[in-house]
Amino acid sequence: MNKIAIKNFAIWARKKLISTITDKMLLVGITEDSILEPLDQSNNEVHFFDIGTTEPVEVTGDDIKKRMAIANRIREKLDDCKYKIAYELVIEEVAYTWFNRLIAIRFMEVNDYLQTGVRVLSSEKDGKTEPDIVTDPYLTGIEFTDEEENLIENFKNNNKLEELFRFLFIKQCHELEKVLPNLFEDRAQDDGKSQQVKGYTELLLNISFTDEDGIIRHLVNDINEEDFNEAVEIVGWLYQFYNTEPKAKVDAQKSKIMKEQIPATTQLFTPDWIVKYMVENSLGKIIIEKLDVDPKLMNWKYYLPEAEQTEEVKQQLKIVNNHNFKLEELKIIDPCMGSGHILVYAFDVLMQVYESQGYSSREAVRLIIENNLYGLDIDERAYQLSYFAIMMKARKYDIRFLNRGIEPQVYCPRNYSDGEEFGSLLIVDKLEEMSQEQDHKLNLNTWNFRKVLSKKYDVVITNPPYKGSGDLNDTLNNYIKEYFPDSKADMFATFIERCLQLANKNGYVAMITMHSWMFLSRYEKLRTKLLNIDIVSMAHLGTRAFEEIGGEVVQTTAWIMRKSCIKGYVGVYKRLIDFNSRNSKKEAFLASGYLYETTSENFAKIPGSPIAYWASENILKAFEAKPLSYFINCKSGIMTGDEKFIKFWYEVFNKEIKFDCISFNDMENYKWFPLNSGGSFRNWHGNNEKVVDLWREGFNIRNNVKNYRLRDTSLYFKEGITWGRITSAKIAFREVTKGTLFGDAGPIAFITDSRKYILGFLCSKVVGNFLDLINPTLNFQINDIMNIPLIMDKEKNSNIENIVEENIEISKTDWDSFETSWNFKRHPLI
Repeated sequence: MNKIAIKNFAIWARKKLISTITDKMLLVGITEDSILEPLDQSNNEVHFFDIGTTEPVEVTGDDIKKRMAIANRIREKLDDCKYKIAYELVIEEVAYTWFNRLIAIRFMEVNDYLQTGVRVLSSEKDGKTEPDIVTDPYLTGIEFTDEEENLIENFKNNNKLEELFRFLFIKQCHELEKVLPNLFEDRAQDDGKSQQVKGYTELLLNISFTDEDGIIRHLVNDINEEDFNEAVEIVGWLYQFYNTEPKAKVDAQKSKIMKEQIPATTQLFTPDWIVKYMVENSLGKIIIEKLDVDPKLMNWKYYLPEAEQTEEVKQQLKIVNNHNFKLEELKIIDPCMGSGHILVYAFDVLMQVYESQGYSSREAVRLIIENNLYGLDIDERAYQLSYFAIMMKARKYDIRFLNRGIEPQVYCPRNYSDGEEFGSLLIVDKLEEMSQEQDHKLNLNTWNFRKVLSKKYDVVITNPPYKGSGDLNDTLNNYIKEYFPDSKADMFATFIERCLQLANKNGYVAMITMHSWMFLSRYEKLRTKLLNIDIVSMAHLGTRAFEEIGGEVVQTTAWIMRKSCIKGYVGVYKRLIDFNSRNSKKEAFLASGYLYETTSENFAKIPGSPIAYWASENILKAFEAKPLSYFINCKSGIMTGDEKFIKFWYEVFNKEIKFDCISFNDMENYKWFPLNSGGSFRNWHGNNEKVVDLWREGFNIRNNVKNYRLRDTSLYFKEGITWGRITSAKIAFREVTKGTLFGDAGPIAFITDSRKYILGFLCSKVVGNFLDLINPTLNFQINDIMNIPLIMDKEKNSNIENIVEENIEISKTDWDSFETSWNFKRHPLI
């Protein structure tokens, strides 16, 4: 699959569609500033609009109602945003709707799924640019009225092939509406109250098969036809790449994100092998437990066999699995389904199982669609593609499926305000009776969305949105704080809690999330909850599990939990963090090594209960010793609120710097003072580069910024040990001599006894191993350091301190040998 070509097309197509739709909006009297009123000469048959051209533009016949429907879509959004944003949102809606439809038609014609059997966008003959539907419209089997047949002949006789193509293309869309209504049907209200207008988006469609720079020519020519063969996966990639520019725009903005922006900035297409791992080890595990299916016969490559369990645990597992099971009643949900990748593979697995149990393909497809699979997403464009992907998967197994009138149970909350805001986080305790009012279809959509959220599921599988609370709008943020206080820091963590709520007792939850919940202190309450749930397996991915995300910040883990609590249950973990690409991680997963087995009870032996599955018995035993907090007092120091108050020492007048203060009272008459502020990796001594403006007790800071911290003045200028709070790799510890302040980026440990012994311990390799367990990130907080265990060996104290003193002197000599040190005298080579 040529992803570069797919990405380039999706980004270009979005811009092209938005441009042409914007032009069409203007031609029907809707501008970026307002919805124009018809001119006085207008009547029931024709509306005139002044758009600044020589002559007014005309909107006639049924197009008048379609225009009113478009205008109403804009007005519907004005409660939440200003007109220009509402205008842009509606253009975006129409653009992605036609993009999705074009992709769907292309997929269907390549795979010969169109019921007409005639290609719509291309030709089966190599080198022929005229679509087959234009060449032979009557071979489609589409029923044309006498008037339509006359129109076709008129177009052909007058060589108006573009007009003929547009007519036939829309006619084909109407045919597809009968079998794929949730993708090809568009209805809106012309006055916001009652009458439904069909096909209103057609008014804004500008389509051509002869235009060399048109979307159809690019779709057919730019993406290899083979990429559409059978693999619905291309739908997911097109969706993600279509969102490239909207995501970049949202990520760059400083304001909190609107509910409409959440999908673009959080949707991430899950790599195929990770989807298979999650499905095979959750849905597949239930199947193995209940039906005694052999995963090898099913060719489940990513299934991890269960670890050897004690007899007591085996007995508990028998109790957990000992209840009646009917395959037809098994329920699986993806509450953040995106383009349906997970649901589509779950479909494949279920088909394998049904057929192994003697069901016909036709019956299996019906049961999967009607009983087994459920999905939700707040994004309508994702919903459309997920709906389409499932329908195509069903069509693959049942050639007549599209004529059976069976609809998948996937929904999005269009026009349901709570659903659009909170999505699957919405808690539905009680499902009301279905309304039978005039707007029944709209109410049915809301009711179905709530119905899905009111149920419990045997398997919950998803790749949730990753977005910190600081980026969320106040409505969503306040809701999460109220209902999910233990996981409010990031949406992925909130969804961990929500997915567990959606799962039945003894049901499975499979997710891929950021790995920060495993270690960071802000998720400690969440971890405490999760320690009462069995972790069945984990693929700890680390960085670069997604091709589209580079760098060291985004670190992920895929895992499966069972909603049960069996004491002594041993989970299976694959440690893949040292592999630097998606493919290398996949190969390592399939290899026999990199495997760890442990119980959740072991995590509680480490302060903060990190999910440190790789900890050895000896390491765990070491945590029985006293923590460093018993020997030291750590503080995070000065925070100026503005970097202009911190300078390199050589950037300011030397006479304004006081290098040898011994207390807060010794600061008078000086402006700048030495400050620990992190820096590059350096043990023992050094990184003394920065000074801070504390003239008149921080007068300039107090009077120019709000977010500052100037406290603990009694500890100013005392000696201790420091480290860089944020690192690029390994952590380093250095001495702090008298006369130096401690900053937010360079916290300090104050020690009354055995300072050099403790510095030597902190610079040892074993501390790096401890910190890898406590917090294997690049951000080392005070509590992380305080929780390191220390066994003080007093017999070796003197010898260790001598070695540390020697190391400090070597490091100090090295640091002072260069001009960046304020104690520099001369270069060592002179």
